[in-house]
Order: sequence, then structure tokens, then C-alpha cells
Amino acid sequence: MNNVDVSSFLPLVLVFAAMYFFVIRPQSKKAKEHKAMLGALQPKDAVVTSGGLIGTVVSLTEREVHLELSPGVKVSVLRTMIAEKINKAALELPQKDTKASPKPAASTAKAKPKVEKTAATAKAKITKPAKVAKKQKATPRKRS
Repeated sequence: MNNVDVSSFLPLVLVFAAMYFFVIRPQSKKAKEHKAMLGALQPKDAVVTSGGLIGTVVSLTEREVHLELSPGVKVSVLRTMIAEKINKAALELPQKDTKASPKPAASTAKAKPKVEKTAATAKAKITKPAKVAKKQKATPRKRS
């Protein structure tokens, strides 16, 4: 009877062991790495929040991180909302290369006519009545 009791618990133990190695252990390892990354944050680090905001760390407190998203735009987020630390190069916007696309010559460019708006033309446009279509009476449909 002892053999029957142990063999009935064996599948349950195997399922628990599989869950531990495939779910619980990787999740706790990732949580430990995230906690270490949050502890190592310093001002001027580039980070991404869990909401998708990308910014530079300005200052840190015990619970909050103050980020600068763009010059003059600062926000405060909880430390736990920092998803990852990224390269500072990801924050830099690509510069336009003026040499790569030369401007077309003046002869090939189409000149747009200048339209001058004066008080007289503006008044004429405003006072000009719009054509109004006459409303027709709705005739009831005959049902067959």
C-alpha cells in the first residue's frame, strides 16, 4: 500500500519541479537583476519607463526617480516603474545631413504665385452669399 501512495504523488511532484524550473526560478532571477539595476542607477543614466517614456535620470530619492524627457521637461516616476537602462546614444536624435540631398536648381523648381489678401478681397469672400439648394418635400413611399 505504501508503493501506491508514493506513486500517486510522483506526477504532482514532477509538475511542481517543472513549474519551479520553467516559471518560478527565471522570474525570481529576472526580479533580482531588475532590483540590482535599480540600485545601480545614477544621474545622467538613460532609462525607459514601463510606460514607454525615455529620459535621462536627473536625481534620485529612495522611492522616486526624476527624469528629464527633453530639455526643460522633467517628470518624477517611482523607481519600480523604470523598466530598463539604455545607451545614451539612443537618446540622441539623428541630425539632418544637408549635403546628402542637394536642393533643386532654381530653374527646375516651380514658383508658387503669391496671393495677397487685402481687406477688400476678404470682405468680398465673406459677404458673397452661398448658393442654397431648395429643400424638396419628402413624399411618402407607397408600400406594395
